[in-house]
Amino acid sequence: MSMSESVHKIVGYVSVILGSIATVLILLFTMAIQPRMAALTLELEQENRLLMPTLVVSYVSLALGILNTYIGVKLLSNKEKDKNKLTKVGILLCLLIILCGGGVLSFLVASTLTPIYSVTSNF
Repeated sequence: MSMSESVHKIVGYVSVILGSIATVLILLFTMAIQPRMAALTLELEQENRLLMPTLVVSYVSLALGILNTYIGVKLLSNKEKDKNKLTKVGILLCLLIILCGGGVLSFLVASTLTPIYSVTSNF
């Protein structure tokens, strides 16, 4: 059973868009926000217990975003022979990003705000 070419294109475009958004957001967090928060907690001699879990979640999410973008680009190219398997993987990754994205984003925001609250509660 073969999926139509339009399904491959739609899944390709959605994969590229969702993967790009996830990649940009995670890169922004990992390169701009997280280092500043780590430096702030070190400067104020506060313990940040969420630093390592935050980095793990960030890098796993980054890998999923990059993989989703790659699958989308492969689906949009005309060189790929067997697009049915890529389409199924693309749909799975899109659902994973949509369903887990809110939880990941909430965790990253909480891991950023927790050190701020612990610093302000000491004063």
